[in-house]
Amino acid sequence: MDQVRVEQRIAASPEALYDMVSDVTRMGSWSPETTSARWLGGADRPAPGARFKGANKHGWRRWHTTCTVVAAEPGRRFSFDVGFGPLPISQCRTSLLPTATVAGSWKRGMIAGPAG
Repeated sequence: MDQVRVEQRIAASPEALYDMVSDVTRMGSWSPETTSARWLGGADRPAPGARFKGANKHGWRRWHTTCTVVAAEPGRRFSFDVGFGPLPISQCRTSLLPTATVAGSWKRGMIAGPAG
């Protein structure tokens, strides 16, 4: 399974950073692959079990994913699993440390995803 881990110190409180990374409607602003995302099923904020749909682009390829929030702890962490149809394709985990550091990891490889 491919895994990428990134840590970045940012001059902001963990609460402010959480508000940014957990607002999936802003994901297209900073993701190299996701162009937009929207909440599904009446959800309008992050909570375990909430789902959202992501529109993605890599080169000429475009696809949609359905994501399920697995952790939503303001000021601490935001995590979700990503599926392509019925198949799980990746996990995205963001931890917010008290030192205003964002530690994120992305794991792909449950199956060969569209961006693979």
